[in-house]
Amino acid sequence: MLDGARERSSSRTRKTFGLACGSDASSGSGTDHLVSRFERHLALGRTEREFLESLELRRYRLPAATDLLNGSSVMHPLSLVVSGWLRREMDLSDGQRYIGQFLLPGDLSGLIELGCAQPLGRLVSCTEVELVEFPRDTVGRIVSRAPRLTAVLLTLSALDQGRLVERTRTAARVDARFRVLRFLLEIRDRLNQGRTVPTDTLDMPLSQAEIGGYIGLTNVSVSKVMVGLEADGILRRGERTVHLLDPDRACSEAAHEARTDLPDTSWFPAGDHAD
Repeated sequence: MLDGARERSSSRTRKTFGLACGSDASSGSGTDHLVSRFERHLALGRTEREFLESLELRRYRLPAATDLLNGSSVMHPLSLVVSGWLRREMDLSDGQRYIGQFLLPGDLSGLIELGCAQPLGRLVSCTEVELVEFPRDTVGRIVSRAPRLTAVLLTLSALDQGRLVERTRTAARVDARFRVLRFLLEIRDRLNQGRTVPTDTLDMPLSQAEIGGYIGLTNVSVSKVMVGLEADGILRRGERTVHLLDPDRACSEAAHEARTDLPDTSWFPAGDHAD
């Protein structure tokens, strides 16, 4: 839940050129995190690994409720989310807040904006976050020198678009319960990416207003649905967690097929056998 403490901590964050600067992480440049992210999808060759290790990266932390752009129209560098959650939001003409995207650990922030001259709304930390940042022109270097790494970036961007298509389909349903269940199952599947043992217990640091802003419901509607799902034995809520007690029923009601967003890599370019 966003509160005054979050807002105060945000105001203490250092700023550079209008962008939130944050405090440097205790150790490491973040190369290991970036390498691990690409290794989810392919076995890196020596040349690819050395290329990633040559990139100029910055690893840093930001408190909750920090606007990474601080109201600036300057495009933010791309960032790998190491820990914590962020949201991409914008204000609507009626004064309501629309949340277009949640970024979770392992996500790459900025892919959705690569073709844009200006930011697509604000990028705000929902929790304390740790990020590994790299300049936008790094993508150009990857495209020109590392075709398989380029394929991974294209795939991650396509997965983002696929989630948007799914949300559009969900928005066509007026049933609030359906929308909430689809949201919870989407988050479960995304959090389970890269896990050896999947779990039905979700980290859930979001407020009901944030959830509602993402799926097009009021916080009151979200609250009523959550109470109903708990009463029906489908889930149990804890402090910053949601445990799906009956995931099969949840999937059935939401017409949801469990996904891990593991991509089809059959089209990826062949690796360099010299590696």
